[in-house]
Amino acid sequence: LVGSEMCIRDSFETDHVNSLEKLYPIVSWQFMGEKPAYGAEINTNENISVLHWAKKEGFIDDLHAASEVAHNSGDPGSLYFIPTFNYDGHPISDDENAFEGFIGLNPAVTNAQKIRSILESIAFRTVMLIECCKEETNYQVNFIR
Repeated sequence: LVGSEMCIRDSFETDHVNSLEKLYPIVSWQFMGEKPAYGAEINTNENISVLHWAKKEGFIDDLHAASEVAHNSGDPGSLYFIPTFNYDGHPISDDENAFEGFIGLNPAVTNAQKIRSILESIAFRTVMLIECCKEETNYQVNFIR
């Protein structure tokens, strides 16, 4: 687990690729003598940074156990984590002054609940990538690997 990336490889027209705002246009393939087939990608690269930070802060000892710890943590209530460690812009914000942190933190929050909040933020960010793909390409995401 390093980050989240969505790659759409389809035969977009050049005009569509040039109109992308949040997705990066890519050439998917080109056969000799034929027009190139374009695609698009969008990613977030901070998933592993967030988890290493959580380990460094003592929220968890073994990153491989993060899912189990989060599953057994109980409802974190209104605890949210905003992951902006390696500011990478879209789809969240163009504000390079954005910072990471917890919202709703109180003395009763456990480390396990913090881990759950962090993992939920990674999942939410991945959903945002999917939504960006849908908005800009009308591409139907059928499965995620």
